Amino acid sequence: MLPVFRIIKPGIYCAFQDLGRFGYRHLGVPWSGAMDRLSYLFVNQKLGNNSSDTVLEVMGSGLVLEVLADVTLFWSGADTQIGIDEMKLYNISNPIEVKKGQTITVKKQTKGIWTYLGIKYGFDVQKVMGSASSLKGTHLGLLHKNDIIYRKPPSLQNMHFSSLRPNSLDSMPEVKVCKGPEFEWLTDIHVEIIKKSNFVVTKDYSRMGYRLFGPEVRLGNEKECITSPVMPGTVQLLPNGQMIVLMRECQTTGGYPRVFQLDEPSISKLAQKRLGDPVKFVF
Repeated sequence: MLPVFRIIKPGIYCAFQDLGRFGYRHLGVPWSGAMDRLSYLFVNQKLGNNSSDTVLEVMGSGLVLEVLADVTLFWSGADTQIGIDEMKLYNISNPIEVKKGQTITVKKQTKGIWTYLGIKYGFDVQKVMGSASSLKGTHLGLLHKNDIIYRKPPSLQNMHFSSLRPNSLDSMPEVKVCKGPEFEWLTDIHVEIIKKSNFVVTKDYSRMGYRLFGPEVRLGNEKECITSPVMPGTVQLLPNGQMIVLMRECQTTGGYPRVFQLDEPSISKLAQKRLGDPVKFVF
């Protein structure tokens, strides 16, 4: 293991993420993993890493890293300005070399929320249940001041994915969904309302779910929804007529009607939406 970074300031949020933790949902363990999976995969693709290599997931600005060894660096996701000493760079097209003694600073994000910062060969992290992704109650939580971050030893990389591009951070609100198990509980009138309306992201958003606000949506009649399996991208209709989209660290079961299910690219697209950004369901 090679120490490559020391955290001078952790910023708002910084944690390790990979593709996620699979095979344990029957125990109530969430999948976790990168919120914007397309941007995460794009970082590893550009670095020539394995598709499951660990990166840093950064929310907002303020992260400051001291470089402890020469490494190859790349980032993607939110439209982010990163400083390398006195040099200021926005999202880059190719990996760059950073040298021992330099300082990396996440200065600001002008669009999007989540930035993915990776290095050649990936970070070396002690995994829990086969994943380095954040998991409450373990050492895989938020990173803190003076934490040392290590690089994996150089090895033959084995790419498991083809050419990718992250989602555009434009203002287009559309997210693709398919009908959920309880979609038929909606009235035709409310289905048309959903088709024609924009919903907005509220202040209640996290890695567990994004609450939306818009026209009230109601069921055709009061039906009791028994506790049923849910997954990232499941859209639940809440008792107040609003909807919530479950995200990477969502619970494994829920008791609200599952009216839609986002496809995988749309989960990544929604993840980068900010407070007040519009969301339109396309189905």
